[in-house]
Amino acid sequence: MKKLVYIFVIILFIGITAFGQDTIKKKDIFKKDFKWGIGLGAGFTTGFGISFKYHPRKNGIQLNILPYFDDYGRKQFICAGLTLSHDIWSNLNSTLFLYLANSTFIQSYPTFYGSHKYETETIDNTGIGAGLEQTASNKRISIDLMLGYAQYSIFKQMFLTGEIAVHYRFISNK
Repeated sequence: MKKLVYIFVIILFIGITAFGQDTIKKKDIFKKDFKWGIGLGAGFTTGFGISFKYHPRKNGIQLNILPYFDDYGRKQFICAGLTLSHDIWSNLNSTLFLYLANSTFIQSYPTFYGSHKYETETIDNTGIGAGLEQTASNKRISIDLMLGYAQYSIFKQMFLTGEIAVHYRFISNK
């Protein structure tokens, strides 16, 4: 009976040390390798356009921006969004996180063609929810899928929202 207990303890000790060290090492490498990212993002509360991401450890920030000008600058559309995220679970290729996002859409255009008077519309959206970041095997390409609840146009509407972003991650921490 004593032999069985000793064998069980030895196997348990070997298993814990083997798997425990591997998991910690993977998490450290995953979190520290690439903290900057650039790509494309689209969503009602995160904004859409070119996306810049800084995610050094558990907390991250993402900025989406898209300026669009038409008719030699007479018509303007600007979209800017800021997203804060906090990781709640992570493994080698996936991260589950919570997010808070805010975006502003500004559209300016002449009241009628040839006029020097401009109409400007501003729409503010805010959202909160959960997301999943999936990385490729080389950890440089990541896809963020987010689902949450949002208010649109300063609480005119409240509804579900979906967001997506694709980033190329760079700047090694080594």
